Amino acid sequence: MTDIFLAQLVIMQLMSVLPRQILLTLSYSNIFSKPLTEEEIGQRLLAPTSKTVPRLLAKGGALAVGKALAALRQLGLVRKTGQFWQLASISADLAKVRKRREVFSQAKLNELQPFLDFCRRIPWIAGVAVTGSVSVMNAEAKDDTDLMVVVQRERLWLVRPILVLFSFLKGKRRSWNHEEENSWCLNLWLEETELAIQPDRWGVYLAYEVVQAKWLLATGGIDQRFLKKNIWIKHYLPNFPPAQYQLDTTASEGINWATKLITQVNNGAYYLQRWYMQPHITREKVSLQAAFFHPRDTVSWINSRWQKLLNKLS
Repeated sequence: MTDIFLAQLVIMQLMSVLPRQILLTLSYSNIFSKPLTEEEIGQRLLAPTSKTVPRLLAKGGALAVGKALAALRQLGLVRKTGQFWQLASISADLAKVRKRREVFSQAKLNELQPFLDFCRRIPWIAGVAVTGSVSVMNAEAKDDTDLMVVVQRERLWLVRPILVLFSFLKGKRRSWNHEEENSWCLNLWLEETELAIQPDRWGVYLAYEVVQAKWLLATGGIDQRFLKKNIWIKHYLPNFPPAQYQLDTTASEGINWATKLITQVNNGAYYLQRWYMQPHITREKVSLQAAFFHPRDTVSWINSRWQKLLNKLS
């Protein structure tokens, strides 16, 4: 009883804000069966509604996180295996899960090398990033590798069929039926002029997706430009290191008859591909400048799982 009282006292001294945010952060990560180190918790700390967390950390820094974790451990709300923390309500040893998944994820990254080599030969491609479970080294053997491709202006619908064909030839294309395992899922396409995620899509899920994107190919500082265009993530993840913004020195393409012709071909390719995919479209969002091929309501699924974990804490 004394230990619990002391733990509660520490929480009160820490203004109660930090422990709550740690539980939010850990529970979110544990949805995906991933435990976190103390450093990762501090970096990924969620602050969706409060601006007091950055000020609190400024006073205590990593020490404050360590004290709050110790207090939560005394209360029996979290537990630690080696260097990894997880919710105590989860019986599985997530440290073992994490180590196993890191091996699978690294293998998937290695398999991407031919794809990246091919992308480097296409001058219209500005960047390629891995997203989802592979980007955070948390994928199982059968999981897809989610990819975001950023292309030059008015070139998206010319590049897409080329990369889809390459993936098919490598036996890695994911079809509309989604029956393939360990495939390359080219589910996010952006023109380099459309890097900002619109406010109606802002939230914890996409904030994490933005900062966790693992850029494997980036020209003209496209990775830093992507972060700069989505600085809204600081409202949710205030402790992620700020992007070292770089000046974009990419030369602009002159407008001539050849450029205009390629643009027209790109536009035609868009309407042709849109016609082909129309019978399959459910929740996907497709436009001339961007394509989000996410048929599942991932955010609702995550929020439901998250709420269940949080209910166990109350």
